[in-house]
Amino acid sequence: MRYFISYAGADRVWAFWIGQQLRASEFEVELDEWSWNVGTSFIRNIEHALAQADRIIAVCSAAYFDVGSYGSEEREAALRLAHTRPGLIIPVVVGDCEFPPLIAVLARINLIGLDETAARTKLLEKLAGATPPAIGYKPEWPGVNGREKFVRPGERRRGDRRRLKTVWNVPHRNSRFTNRSNILGRLDNYFEPVETHAVAAIYGMGGVGKTQLAIEYAWRNAHRYDIVWWIYAEQEAHIAPQLGALIEQLGLRSSGSATQDAKMALNSLRQSNRSWLVVFDNAPSVGAVREWLPPGARGHVLVTSRSPEWRSLGESLELRELALADAAAYLQSRTGCTALDTATAIASEVDCLPLALEQLAAHIEHIGVDPGLFLTKFRTQRARYLRRGSDFHYGGSMDTAWLLTLENLEHNAPASAQLVTLLAFLGPEPVPLDLFVEGARALPEPLRASVLSEDSDGPDFDDVVAEVLSLSLLRRDGNALIMHRLIQDVVRTRLSPSNAELAARTIRGLVAAYLLQYRPDRPDSWPRWEQLDLHWSSALAFTDQHVTVAEHEFRQTMLNGCRYRWARGNYAGTKSLVDSFLGLWRAHLGPSAIEVLEAECISAAASYDLGEYGVAMSAAENLTVRCGEVLGLEHPLTLTAASCLARCLRGAARYEEATELNQSILEVRTRVLGEDHPETIATACSLGRSLAGAGRLAEAEQVDRRSVDIRSAALGQQHPDTLVVTNSLVGDLLFLGRVEEAHEIGDVNLHALRDVLGDSHPDTLNAAYNFAGVLAARREFDAALALDTDTLDRCVAVFGDGHPNTWHVRTNLATDWAGLGNYSSAVAADRELLVAYQGLLGHGDPATLTVANNLMLDLQAVGDSDGVAALKEGFPDVDGERRMRDWWFSRVR
Repeated sequence: MRYFISYAGADRVWAFWIGQQLRASEFEVELDEWSWNVGTSFIRNIEHALAQADRIIAVCSAAYFDVGSYGSEEREAALRLAHTRPGLIIPVVVGDCEFPPLIAVLARINLIGLDETAARTKLLEKLAGATPPAIGYKPEWPGVNGREKFVRPGERRRGDRRRLKTVWNVPHRNSRFTNRSNILGRLDNYFEPVETHAVAAIYGMGGVGKTQLAIEYAWRNAHRYDIVWWIYAEQEAHIAPQLGALIEQLGLRSSGSATQDAKMALNSLRQSNRSWLVVFDNAPSVGAVREWLPPGARGHVLVTSRSPEWRSLGESLELRELALADAAAYLQSRTGCTALDTATAIASEVDCLPLALEQLAAHIEHIGVDPGLFLTKFRTQRARYLRRGSDFHYGGSMDTAWLLTLENLEHNAPASAQLVTLLAFLGPEPVPLDLFVEGARALPEPLRASVLSEDSDGPDFDDVVAEVLSLSLLRRDGNALIMHRLIQDVVRTRLSPSNAELAARTIRGLVAAYLLQYRPDRPDSWPRWEQLDLHWSSALAFTDQHVTVAEHEFRQTMLNGCRYRWARGNYAGTKSLVDSFLGLWRAHLGPSAIEVLEAECISAAASYDLGEYGVAMSAAENLTVRCGEVLGLEHPLTLTAASCLARCLRGAARYEEATELNQSILEVRTRVLGEDHPETIATACSLGRSLAGAGRLAEAEQVDRRSVDIRSAALGQQHPDTLVVTNSLVGDLLFLGRVEEAHEIGDVNLHALRDVLGDSHPDTLNAAYNFAGVLAARREFDAALALDTDTLDRCVAVFGDGHPNTWHVRTNLATDWAGLGNYSSAVAADRELLVAYQGLLGHGDPATLTVANNLMLDLQAVGDSDGVAALKEGFPDVDGERRMRDWWFSRVR
């Protein structure tokens, strides 16, 4: 008697156990992992096994009847045979499930709830009445309770309160995934057991199926992991935001900084006792992901890449094209082609590249052409490319295949063809459908009419998308569309230069129409900007940037993109973006163009926030003069440039000059815009800080209180701008000696900033710095030390170790150590700070003098008279009579 065992991936242990019981009783057993050779056709093996089997044991559970589960091919084939061969299928039930009608009427063997001996006896008696002999090899007993109830990714496992909801963001599974049993088996072995930490990489040429294999592995092994997190890793800058998005799923609160969130996620995985798998898809190199590889004892990392340089991190597996027999069998199954030689010839034409095979099959299926006729036409197109000198191996093969599909689409569904072309000029990450709906006015006809449903006789947008999906040109992931980067390459390269520029210009207009609806400085708009940040910059990559200079709306989008990054505290990203186009704009628009001057204001502000004070001061001075000459002294942009200069003056501790300039700006803005206008209030906030720095604290408090009241009424108490000026008020109160009032307001304000902007946003860090000073003033040095230590770690992550903001938090730490009586630590910190400040800010800067003063006090406390004497020689005006606090709050934003 010959048995074939059909099972779902989640029931693999059960299948092995049942198979061994049968083999021990001298039955002949066929089971895929025991019987099928590496490299042979998966589909052919199933068909052969079912045809040769006397009986088929169906290992039944909820997983077995799930359409997306591993083993579904076997199940479907077995059910088809059951129509013609009564008694063929014997259901062996190992888990609760609902049976389809064809199975429900069959007698079945129920093993749920039995111990191993009882289960073995029942199985063999029902099958043949045999007495079980001793078994030399004993597979793992699946358990008295049968198995855990099958859980699809993301569902809660019933009856087990210890297990949390599975964290899962893996793309949808390819129901036609073919073979690859060799690589999947090697991954299974390498990632066994789940409690060990391991890194594996799958590498190979584009289109060979690396991503699909990683998706298949994740789905087949979903039951093994509590956390499975997918990261599109092609662009290094986008890894941290995707990894940072995991913290919400882990029940943690966002810090407001993508980098800090990513590090929090890594730390959580390291400390977690949950099993996890993190996939980095299409990573360009080891260096791009090394920083973000999760540590930990219970996790696995799977990387897909075109690069082979992964052996230093762990297992490195090369994925090549399908075997010719597998590729031909796939085409036969996919297209219904009965002629093996035709299927083999078509597979050979594309070197058995999985992505090309899928697209050819989709084309044949969609247009209903005879595969033999298709082969003839395909070879004709191939010859044309060969005559042009193409080698027809990588781009050539794909180009030929896509030429047929795209030409057919352009002829029969022009709106769908336009959608495909536009998607080729965006990034390979998910593209929100809202982009096309909300930016429809920028779309070409007939796509525009389809999106807006203006043509009652034509297709609507859902029809347009469905047509493209039917050809496997892209896939849908929720409310987003994804096009493979290789397909994007093919679509772009087939366009003439003029048509390519037209498509790129359309994308720029589309992105502009979409994003210009959302103010970059409003927190409720940030998700839209974040979602499109991966894509709007792609619109620049496929065109001559000289062309974009003439597009007013896209220029505004670029400026707003800079403002968005600045509002999110991404100062380096702001500077990088604005500098990427500023020189070009100057050359084409002229140095006096409004948008050029706006860009220069943004650049100067970003330079200041990056700690480049000299660069920022020079730029702001030059800009203020030029704006005044070109636009007039009371033009809004002139006042903006002057405000930037006032900020730089504050940074240089030239507080009286900053105060005078702020008062002049405030007078003009109050007269022209009104005292409640946002720009007027922004100037008042800057004035409050310059007054505080100048020691005019009572005036500063009065100005800041009024600013808080106006912003609270206009924007709400939880708006970031309100919270930022409230932090200035806390600083005023602290230095006025009203410590309890500062504590009451500062505590609430810091928590609000953390909730609104995140723990690591620069404005939150400034508030934390201020509030730690309040705690120290209340002599709560332990609490101050804890807060300052946390703030320092975040500043290093956000600004870098050498940024002035980072160093000023260290001044707080030195004060905390001294307050706790640890003067040796305070002296060490003060000495390091003094050297840094003299280099960063200069010998006579107030912050430098503050540190010198505090160092003198700490040296006196440890009895270092020689150190005190040496310090007095370098700083004769420092008396060291009382501890001073840094006034840094008056110099930041």
